[in-house]
Amino acid sequence: MADFQRFADRLEPGTFAEDEPVHVFCPETQVEAWVPSPLFDRMKDVARGYRLHVIPQLAPDALRFLNVSQAESLADGLAFLLQVTNDAALHEQLASIMSVAADGIYHASKSAVAFAWP
Repeated sequence: MADFQRFADRLEPGTFAEDEPVHVFCPETQVEAWVPSPLFDRMKDVARGYRLHVIPQLAPDALRFLNVSQAESLADGLAFLLQVTNDAALHEQLASIMSVAADGIYHASKSAVAFAWP
């Protein structure tokens, strides 16, 4: 019989607290989130499995900007992932990115959301 409990720590937000973060921010406001890179990768992998549009394309460049339309698609994808996953660690990060995206959609004139990798 398989024992999934040996992987249970991967569902706890604190497990990734010391990992290198991805900086997610709205360039025109002070709203930002710092997402541990393993959870950012998990988000991208799950989104890729569902063939979502924007999230899987977030490659680790030095700096990546999304316009308002792309930020809206990002927010829709994040909302979808929140509904179809049962992962406390991931949900915490999805909610923080969604907050940045919402701020960018509301306030941005050009670049709504930016991503910076370490």
